[in-house]
Parts: sequence; C-alpha cells; structure tokens
Amino acid sequence: MEADYVIIGGGSAGSVLASRLSENPATRVVLLEAGGRADGFKARMPAAGMTFLGKPDRDWCFLTEPDPSLNGRQGFWSAGRMLGGGSSVNGMIYIRGDRADYDEWAASGCIGWDWQSVLPFFRKSEAFYGPPDQTHGTLGTLGLARPRLHHPLADVFVAACGEYGLRKVPDYCAGDVDGAFTMLVTQCRGKRSSTARAFLDAAGRRSNLQIVTNATVDRVIVEG
Repeated sequence: MEADYVIIGGGSAGSVLASRLSENPATRVVLLEAGGRADGFKARMPAAGMTFLGKPDRDWCFLTEPDPSLNGRQGFWSAGRMLGGGSSVNGMIYIRGDRADYDEWAASGCIGWDWQSVLPFFRKSEAFYGPPDQTHGTLGTLGLARPRLHHPLADVFVAACGEYGLRKVPDYCAGDVDGAFTMLVTQCRGKRSSTARAFLDAAGRRSNLQIVTNATVDRVIVEG
C-alpha cells in the first residue's frame, strides 16, 4: 500500500493523529495497529476495561525493571494492545496538567507550548457534558463529563482536605492543580470515550484513511 503518512501504533496518540491528518481529503493515511479493534460491550462499558488487563491479546503486559526498594520485584505495567491503546483500558481520568509546566516549556524554547497557546487545542477536542464553561469545549469528539456516580464520601474527602489546609480547586483543568478536587472522566453518556471511539469512529469512514489491525510491519520504504 502507498500513503503520504504511515502511523505505526493506533494508541491514544496514533488515533488522534490519523483522524487529524485524514481531515485533508488529498492526504492518504495508513494507520497500523498490532492489536485488534476496540469494539464490543466490554470496550464501551467503563468498568469492563479492567477485564482486558493481563490478557496478552489486549494488553502488552509490560514489566518494569527490578526495583531494589521492593527486594528486586518487578511491577506490572499495563498498556492497551488495541485501537485506542491505553485509553481503551485505563481509568478514564482526565487531566491536562499544570499551567506553569507549559509556560516553562515555552520559556525554555518550545515555542507554542505555553498554556494559552495549547488551551484552544484541548477545547477543540472536547465534547464536554456539563454547564457552559470557558475552559472546556463542546464541539469536539472526546467525551468529557463528571462521573455519573458521585459518592458522598468524595465531597467529605475534599472537605477534609480543606480542614487540613489544602484549598479546593473548582476546575483543575483551568491550569491550577495545586489543591483538592474531584475528577472529570473521558466518558460520553456513561460509556467510555477512548480515542478510538472519539477520533476513529467517524474518521474510519473516510476513503483516504486505511486502518489495519493485527498488523505486522516488515519494512517501510520512504521516498522523496
């Protein structure tokens, strides 16, 4: 097959990259993924993602280096082996990071990586289900919401943090993560919103994007 872009790995980043690049109908994109598709009930049901862990056909089952502080034991490091990668098996916790880190990257020479420059791209990807908010976008494809089940102990815990001296952060996605808060999740109407679901479901119907699962690569020839 021939393509302008060959993306090796259809994980969290690869899925987004394939979707964005194929928005240009004149560009031919091939996405290669070693695992299978992220279809079916288990891939959509948030809690069922844990059933993929430790299964070599769905999880890379990585091990850490031996840890001297644990008497040489190795830790288990899951990584989704399917379209969407880790976003198809993880806990769906959404966080952007700290404003100061982005601004420091820009100050160190990474032009365009300051907080105000990257914020529009976060908003572009989001389909936020919640009250209107200047921090979040609603026209994107990545489902984002507060958990449907809000346990009363979550509020008690945040209040306890306040009594201890930690301040409550209304929206940690606004760039200020120093404090206590409840998390947002990458879900859409109670279903997991992996990058495969959010970025490839629609893009996969484009004639200029070819998605190959269970793929192996012998060689890639680059011309030009």
